[in-house]
Amino acid sequence: MGIRFKLLLPLIIGFIAFILFLHLYWVDNYLDSEYRDYKETHKTLMKMLEPELTRAQMSGDLAYMHSFLDQTMDLHKKYWRQIAVYDREGHQLYPLTASAPASGNYVFELRHDLHFDGEPFGKLVLLVDWEHERQEELQRIYKIVGLLIVALAIIILASAFWQNYLIRQPLLRLQAAATKLSEGDYREKLPLTSNDEIGRLTRVFEHMRVKLEQSHADLKQALMDARFSEAQQRAVINTMADALIIIDDHGNIESFNPAAERIFGYDAAEILDRNIGMLMPKPHASAHDGYLSRYLDTGETHVLGHVRELEGLRKDGNIITIEMKVSEIDTGYKRLFSGLISDISERKRTETELRIAAIAFDTQEGIIITDPDANIVRVNQACTQITGYNAEELIGQNPRLLQSNRQGPDFYTGMWDSLIHTGRWSGEIWNRRKNGEICLQWASLTAVRDEQDNVTHYVGSFLDISELKEKQLQLEYQTQELSAARDAAEAAARAKSEFLSIMSHEIRTPLNGILGMAQLLTDTRLDEEQNEYLQTITQSGNALLTIINDVLDLSRIEAEKMELELLEFNLEQTAFEVINLLSIRAKEKKLDLIFNYAPDCPRYLLGDAGRIRQILINLIGNAIKFTEQGHVLLEISCLGESGSNACEHVQLVFKVKDTGIGISPENQSRLFDSFSQADGSITRKFGGTGLGLAICKKMITLMDGDISIESSLGNGATFLLRINLPVATPKDLSA
Repeated sequence: MGIRFKLLLPLIIGFIAFILFLHLYWVDNYLDSEYRDYKETHKTLMKMLEPELTRAQMSGDLAYMHSFLDQTMDLHKKYWRQIAVYDREGHQLYPLTASAPASGNYVFELRHDLHFDGEPFGKLVLLVDWEHERQEELQRIYKIVGLLIVALAIIILASAFWQNYLIRQPLLRLQAAATKLSEGDYREKLPLTSNDEIGRLTRVFEHMRVKLEQSHADLKQALMDARFSEAQQRAVINTMADALIIIDDHGNIESFNPAAERIFGYDAAEILDRNIGMLMPKPHASAHDGYLSRYLDTGETHVLGHVRELEGLRKDGNIITIEMKVSEIDTGYKRLFSGLISDISERKRTETELRIAAIAFDTQEGIIITDPDANIVRVNQACTQITGYNAEELIGQNPRLLQSNRQGPDFYTGMWDSLIHTGRWSGEIWNRRKNGEICLQWASLTAVRDEQDNVTHYVGSFLDISELKEKQLQLEYQTQELSAARDAAEAAARAKSEFLSIMSHEIRTPLNGILGMAQLLTDTRLDEEQNEYLQTITQSGNALLTIINDVLDLSRIEAEKMELELLEFNLEQTAFEVINLLSIRAKEKKLDLIFNYAPDCPRYLLGDAGRIRQILINLIGNAIKFTEQGHVLLEISCLGESGSNACEHVQLVFKVKDTGIGISPENQSRLFDSFSQADGSITRKFGGTGLGLAICKKMITLMDGDISIESSLGNGATFLLRINLPVATPKDLSA
């Protein structure tokens, strides 16, 4: 056995002892310690669930409790196998169905009693699997042991090398020298081989080795502690329900935890090193940069250490309401800022809904809420005002307290049948106030059911409609009277129209005979005085015939018996015929009669050419009648075409303009009324009944058109007529 092996033997024995210590003692103790810490951690997590479970059970909001526990299980699904909640009687509240018990070598059960105001009201049971965490701890232990084995192996190899170099080699040289010396070779000086020198060398080397080993062990332990601490911090940050965002003094994001990813919709990889302003809507983004710059320059801040409510911007563009607290992190070489953020959008929405519900509850409608046995549990102020009972007198009573007995048992049986089968009922009901007064109310009843379709409450709203019912009866009576009056007026109007029509026919028949005989007299020999009398008879007869025709047209329109034809006609030719017919009257007054037809306006249309001719004759005839000098203009144009290929329509614009006496603005409003003219002097000077424009207006209305006037006294008048007519197709023209 060489000296080198002897020197290495203690190290080898110590190494084997250390491995046995780790394997037989330290690993199990370490795992036991971690197991106890693991249990305590999950006990603490169970206690953290108690406030939410307490609030959910006390408020009866089991849906919220189920949603909260589902989210909690998803959050801890890596370690939690089952969780169950029981009430004080031992009934299982969550989950709703029994689950098969979780199995495993390292599954353990934790129980926690739930209390409210010091009284137990339930129990929480949690099954936790330690297998995953145990495997992670074993992996960390194996890594540490491996590192220690490698380190000790390196130390042993280094020790062997140094021993060979510092001890064995000098001893070999000493042996060689001693051999040479024994052989009689004195040329080489013998090295000093005293025990003191070798001992000091050994002690120095051993001291150095121990120091080196201790330093290496301390370094490894410090590195392991640092990694463990970092892993704990990372686990806490990653499992936080609130977002944690860390930025530098330029506002660039350096850390973005999973909760922040969930709240804002960004992955950490796509937002790191980008400015925090991208998570804020305008103008908050630019304001944040101003806050940060002012704090760095002056140290003044209104943000650090305070909880603020503001708006956040998600990746999808939606704006959410967040609550944020900003703190400064001093690392010694770099200034960082951390923001702890909670999404309170749902809470704000809930608060708003509660406010709305509270306002809605205190409406003018009376509201009664009962339990499943129809006992009143709550009423609003309007209910007390309508019934005369105060809230204390109503709560605990059955709503039958308000029954008036005007409606029999069948009425209430039908009401309950509707509530049971449909969950709703509404209708009129007679109730009795506290003072004995009976009033009619409109009531609406609704059954409130839970997730198991069991009735938990009944909500009834009612409104006193006694006065409304009385007014409704009065209104119905007045409506009947108005209907009778309307029928009488319509009958009178029909009688008037029929009378006018009959009288017009009866008068026109003898008048046509008079005009016919006057025409025959023109073919006989008459002296000058007789011709003058005959012309007077003819002119008066024609004027009377025109009046009768106007009255007949008016009666037809008012009786809704006038029908418009829809035939193909040439509008330009029709208008030209009107111009030719009235040109003689214009020449007699030395007036220029001008006609313009727009080139882009279609010639062939579908409509009632006779009625359009009648309207133009009336308008142009009036223009000639009321114009002493100058001209009368008829201009036809179109504003554009619209429609399908099957039947295009065009909006025609007829303009009749004269340079006559004009009409004052105050007289224009009644110009289109029946038997109306601008003033009485016109009738005396120019004649007429005032029916022409009224008939034109009604005919234009039948054609879905309109007519308007632009005029001032002494400056002539311009009548604008707009009518939509279909354009004649080639098929119409061929027909």
